[in-house]
Amino acid sequence: MDKTITAILVIFVFELTIKILGLGFGRFCDDGFNVFDGLIIPVTAIAEVVVGQLNVSRSGRQIAQALPILRLVRLIRSLRALKGFGTIIRTIGKIVVPFSRYIIVVVLVYYTFSILGMELFAGVTEGQSVPAWTSYRASFY
Repeated sequence: MDKTITAILVIFVFELTIKILGLGFGRFCDDGFNVFDGLIIPVTAIAEVVVGQLNVSRSGRQIAQALPILRLVRLIRSLRALKGFGTIIRTIGKIVVPFSRYIIVVVLVYYTFSILGMELFAGVTEGQSVPAWTSYRASFY
């Protein structure tokens, strides 16, 4: 597993180097995804070296292991090639604000019922029978 991560990281560093040399630093920085790659790849490489060479705490290892997940955001780059994808993103951006009121209401309803459920079943442990009045089916009798 470590050899695979290292090999992929070397490929990413090679790609980043070729891109900076080919485009030049100014044109490289014009694209936000290039800047994102330019930040994530070196940070991930440094984290891999630090975790591999030093005695890092458990939380430090977990953070270093989470950094490669950020590279998955690179997949979004491929979506730019789709012609209608920009229209979809703009549409979603326009409906988020008006729709946020409904989302807040739904979250508050879920929160209310979760609090109600915790209060109703606070004393019930796993394997313990629930009183009949709390059963949905029994409430109809």
